[in-house]
Formats: sequence, structure tokens, C-alpha cells
Amino acid sequence: MTEPSRGLWARLLTHRPARWALGVIALLVIAALVGPWLRTTSCVEQPDIVRLINAPPSLAHPFGTDRFSRDLLARVLCGARISLAVGALAALLATTLGTAYGLVAGYYGGRIDAAMMRLLDAFMSIPRVLLLIAVLTAWHPGLTGVIVLIGVTGWFSVSRLVRAEVMTLRESDFIVAARALGAPVPRILWRHLLPNVAAPVVVSATLGVGNVIALEAGLSYLGIGAPPPTASWGAIFFAGIDIFAGAWWGVLFPGIAIVLTVLAFNVLGDALRDVLDPRQLHLARPLPESTLAVVSTRQPPENG
Repeated sequence: MTEPSRGLWARLLTHRPARWALGVIALLVIAALVGPWLRTTSCVEQPDIVRLINAPPSLAHPFGTDRFSRDLLARVLCGARISLAVGALAALLATTLGTAYGLVAGYYGGRIDAAMMRLLDAFMSIPRVLLLIAVLTAWHPGLTGVIVLIGVTGWFSVSRLVRAEVMTLRESDFIVAARALGAPVPRILWRHLLPNVAAPVVVSATLGVGNVIALEAGLSYLGIGAPPPTASWGAIFFAGIDIFAGAWWGVLFPGIAIVLTVLAFNVLGDALRDVLDPRQLHLARPLPESTLAVVSTRQPPENG
């Protein structure tokens, strides 16, 4: 691990909300990886046991069962795999597309930038949720298609952010020197500009994971997200909403998982913004007592 990376982790671990968010995310990832193996009930298995239909929480089934006698704890643990994978992969795709688009537009400027921004304005004028509903309803692409569609419709704000950062850097001395030395444009974008815009991109990607998880849960609630019997949190929530009055556990536990995960990623994104912004660090760092003592005892110079 490099020195800047160690410094970043040290600052992040001293940030109390960041520690909470990292702990929650780590527990969710561990539960998603090993949790389903600890349950004897399959995520999609439908036991032929009538007495277990919508059974309330018990020692054998801590989260209860659903209308197909499936263990909800196993379903929620399996849903963690799906929801976290959808959130991470779709956010990664959106961040990659937006970063590449913003780098090119911000570096070249002029007519190229104007044309790319007008095209971006046209994309942003299309309501994202309505577009996703229309495409998913007509196409039914499966889980991979859901990830791709969410990713390719979520990169617009990232591209504007990267473009603004690049436009402030493209006339910097190190960029001018790289051009004077004959460095090709791809090398300038990859080796010089991208590392300098990485901080806001990382923050945006972290926030994007939570947003994608909430969006996928909403699409699954409408019945057009992860196709059944895939155990995403939104699909579990959707399956339990019809019988909420008599089987509240079918909605409560996947709802808690969604809220907790989105909150953890949003808190982590805010913490990364504080840690990666040097101005925030400077303002947040108190002056040493020795410095304060010197400042308080220093007398103003006499006139004349």
C-alpha cells in the first residue's frame, strides 16, 4: 500500500461516521458471501410444507417465512448478493462511462465540448425512471440487462463533474509541460488528468452505489427489476407488500436491509468527500496549542 493510500485510510478510520459506514458495509458483504451457506433453506426452494406458509419469526426461522414457505432470512442474505452486485456493477459502469466522457469533453473544449454537452443535455432531458420502466417492461432483459440499463442511464452527472474538474486543470503547468514534451492525448488523460480528478469520482461512485440499490429496489417493487425467483431485496419487499397486514415480517426485514445499506453508502460517500477535500481537512484540523500561544502573545508592530 502506498503512502498516500495509508494516509487516506488513516484519516478515514479517524472519521467516526466513516467507521460506522465501513463496519456496516463489511458486515453486509460478509453476510452476502457466507450467509446463505449457513442456512439450510435455499434462496429459491419452495418446501411443500403448508404450516410454514407465512409463518411468523421463530427460532427456526428468525425472519419468518413467505407465502411459498421459504425462509426469509435465507432470502434476505441471498438478496444481499444480488442487490450489492447490482449496485456495485451498475455504479462502476456509470462511473466509467461518465469519467471517460467528461475527460474528453473537458480536455478538448471548444466545438467538441459544446457538441458533447448538447448531446448530454438531450440525454438528461429524458426522465430516467420512465425510460427504465418502458424498456424493462417491453424487453424483460434479465438481471444482466437491468445492470447495464441502470449503468448506461446513470453516468450523466458524473460526466459533468469530471468535465468541470478537467477544465480547471487542462491549462495547468504539468499538462502544458506534458503537451510540450509530445505526450499523446490518451497518456495525458490517463496518467495526468485522471489521477487528479479521482477524488470526486470516487465520492460520486460511492454515493451512486446507494442510489442504484434504492433504484433497483423500486424497479423490483414494480415487478420489472430482478426477475423472479431472484431474491433481490426489492423483489422480496414486493412479494410481501400484498400480505403486509397479516405478515408484516415479509416487508420489515428487506426494508431494513435496503435502508441500512443505502444509508451506509451515503454516509461513506460524505465521509470520503470530507477526507479527500484538502480544504475541508485544513478547516477541520485545529491549530496546535503552541501555535495558538504564539499568536496570542505576538504584538503588532509599532508604527513609524
